[in-house]
Amino acid sequence: MAVLIIGCSDSSSTTENETLSLDSQIETYIEQQKGEPLAVVDPSSNEEQTERKAVLFKGGLYEVSKKQDGSLATKAHTWEERSDKVAFNVAYPYLFTIIKDQEIAEEGASLEMVLENGTTFSSELRSDRTPKASIFYYGDLLTEDADVRASLSIYDGMGNEIYEKKLGE
Repeated sequence: MAVLIIGCSDSSSTTENETLSLDSQIETYIEQQKGEPLAVVDPSSNEEQTERKAVLFKGGLYEVSKKQDGSLATKAHTWEERSDKVAFNVAYPYLFTIIKDQEIAEEGASLEMVLENGTTFSSELRSDRTPKASIFYYGDLLTEDADVRASLSIYDGMGNEIYEKKLGE
């Protein structure tokens, strides 16, 4: 069982922050963290007034958003590292996977995550490094207190399933 810790922080507003783009601010934020990010996703929709990105590291997923005053706010989902070959979990509103096993990472060409309601997220695995990772935003589909049930399948270059894992059963 993994321990999930959720926290928020609010960076102070400065004139410099107000002029920097979110991408520039996130690059600075990433440089301040330990380790290189495994994946970054932009879940913002055109209807939202807040720009945000989710950044996945080995021990946590951080949602970084730019507030109207130009400052950054972060929401952290952290956990203890486990020895699983593949980490597959939820950090609301994100579904993520980290492929840590060298053989699965080398053979894996694509992955597919399917929610219980049939919604499918898929991605090619392009990185040459291990671990490989993917993040998907599902916040428009489920609520924060929903019991997320999903399946993960990893496929090789020929489309053969080489790994499967279930979540929430």
